Amino acid sequence: MQSLYNWLGGGNISASNVGRLVDYLDVDRLWLVEGVGSPTGEHEGDGVYGEHARSLIKNVVSNEIRLKLASKAAGLAIWEYDILRNRLSWVSESNPLYEIDLASTYPDLDVFINALAESDRERFSTRLKLQLAQGGHGFEELTINLPDGSARNIAVWLTANKDATGRPLGITGAIQDITERVKNQEALSESERRLRSLVESCPFGVGMARNGKVIFANQACLDMLGFKNPSELYGRPLTEAIAPGSRDEVMDLSSRRLAGESVPSSYETEGIRRDGEIFPVQLDATILQFPDGPVNVGFFTDLTERKRAESALRESEEQLRLITNSLPALIAYVDSELQYQFINEEYERWYGPDHALKGKRVDEVMTPEGYQAVLPHIQRVLSGETVHFDSAIPYPDGSSRYVQVTYVPDKTPDEGLKGFFALANDITERKKMEQAISAKEAQLRKAQEIALLGKWQVDINSRQCILSDSAKQILGFSNSEEHSPDIMYNLVHPEGRDRWAQAFENAATGLEDYDVNYRVLGHDGDVRHILARADLARDDDGKPVSMFGIVQDVTEQKNRENRLRDLNRTYEMLSQCNKSMIRALTEEQMLNEFCHHIVETGGYRMAWVGCAQNDENKTINPMAVAGIDAGFVKNAMLTWADTPRGRGPGGTAIRTGTPAIIRDVHSDPAFEPWRNDAIERGFGSVCAFPLGENGDVCGVLLIYSKDVDAFDSEEVQLLENLAEDLSYSVHAQRARADRDKA
Repeated sequence: MQSLYNWLGGGNISASNVGRLVDYLDVDRLWLVEGVGSPTGEHEGDGVYGEHARSLIKNVVSNEIRLKLASKAAGLAIWEYDILRNRLSWVSESNPLYEIDLASTYPDLDVFINALAESDRERFSTRLKLQLAQGGHGFEELTINLPDGSARNIAVWLTANKDATGRPLGITGAIQDITERVKNQEALSESERRLRSLVESCPFGVGMARNGKVIFANQACLDMLGFKNPSELYGRPLTEAIAPGSRDEVMDLSSRRLAGESVPSSYETEGIRRDGEIFPVQLDATILQFPDGPVNVGFFTDLTERKRAESALRESEEQLRLITNSLPALIAYVDSELQYQFINEEYERWYGPDHALKGKRVDEVMTPEGYQAVLPHIQRVLSGETVHFDSAIPYPDGSSRYVQVTYVPDKTPDEGLKGFFALANDITERKKMEQAISAKEAQLRKAQEIALLGKWQVDINSRQCILSDSAKQILGFSNSEEHSPDIMYNLVHPEGRDRWAQAFENAATGLEDYDVNYRVLGHDGDVRHILARADLARDDDGKPVSMFGIVQDVTEQKNRENRLRDLNRTYEMLSQCNKSMIRALTEEQMLNEFCHHIVETGGYRMAWVGCAQNDENKTINPMAVAGIDAGFVKNAMLTWADTPRGRGPGGTAIRTGTPAIIRDVHSDPAFEPWRNDAIERGFGSVCAFPLGENGDVCGVLLIYSKDVDAFDSEEVQLLENLAEDLSYSVHAQRARADRDKA
């Protein structure tokens, strides 16, 4: 075969191809036919078989030369693996493609395999074994590490070589550098991924249809229509996504748009979900031209929530009017030109029906005297200031009424002024009552000056007590009963005995004057308020020996004082809380103002609002606080669970949904966890009111008084109504916040 190789010109054809030709032509026998020659080199014969063999071989040589040129032009590196010699040979023309000597760089198969990326080595080795075993052709895409440290992506083609008996001889292959192609494919894939990600992440639905059939829908579109997988929607008629009543219109517009007519590209219509629910939708449609034909593209926005929000807004506006109409106050909105733009029903009752006032100026509605009385306050509110004032206002019917007024400016974001809100409370009756009470108090003070008061004397050493008849009557003793401080102790109301006893002992020992108010509990269970004062008598050595004093039943006075205080507090608290409900812009502002008014106007020591959490510990988180806090609320660690810290007034009110009262923080066992801190801050009693709507308790309002037993039934009812108003206002504020978000 070497002779044949030399005869053909040596380097013109590879030795392996010569070998394959010999196997194919059975050359060992050709040398014996008609002068072809012998294997020893005598091959100049011109027999027909010799000429045929030479012709075949020359064709192979020509084809191989053409193959080399084509491979070089195509960027292919040709290689051959001889399994018998375990040798890897390369066509030298392939070297320039990689700028290295391939034969010396990869002399054998193991070196070539080790140059591959680690993740490709086992796969390529398996492919070689498979090709040798099964024959045929193979293909792999691999990554190879070149000597200069760079990496290339290569495509490898494999063809198994076998002899006539099917025995594996080796593998012939070709390598092509596909690095740029891989980079371009990766860039294209990344671009497609980004585009698809953009479309899929759109908050609105994107759909495409061709010939009336759906061919694409992003996830938002699938969710909108109620489909889980694209395959459930693709291929369906587009009309199935449109409500029956809107299909003709949508398809007509689509056909006309496809025909090139000018039709609306954005309009509202109705879609239909997979479950048959019809919903409002905003449709923005266009036509895109693709190589395979035009496509209808639609962008869908579900208008369900917007429509609900619009409906809720209308309902809210109606509710606002109902609320303002239900308030016992005059409410109006006046623009910057001093023209009425809104009035509630109470305002109508004062000045006339809405149609007569709306659009009129303030000076056209009020009397000249009334307008001059409020003009300075109007000027202040128009300068951006919130104004509060009380005034007697003359009205067109000739009457004069006392009003408590608040003007609140309505500012634009750039601090301009659009107008102002006016809130007025008629306090005429309160003023009259205050005047009447003042007159009664003057009479009472005069009567007290001439009234006979009960007198008493106590011998400090013997503890014997002498009472006048009037004193006995006041304290509830009969003439036959013995009298002593110890017996008097039992007459004192149980909740105040210790405090009374301490005051008496302090006075008897000279530590402080005896001037004390306390309550006594009569035999019939009647509670009376007693004022007691005394002077201390001492012997020549300065030692206390006796006390001389008076007692006075001040129950009626206390009741009057309480009624007056409650009356003033009631009107003022209602007024201030109504203002907060009207002007508060946020829930936080409203809660803080409520607590502030309860403390500052109502005269309570502290007030705070807590939110009931549905966590494991059922904690109560503070949301607003006013008054003497000093860390009390923060350290209270309240819960509404049925635990020691949940059995106080706050937790009890939330659990039961009813008010909970601690009448004396000094003695009530339920208040034990907070007693010391409460006493330190001067708290005497506590009342808690649940907050919520329709029986759903979500929080609590807690009010602390400095007085023991400060909350009687009327006051509890008043505060309970106030808590209900607060609950309603919180609900309204949250509804408005939800609408603003929508």
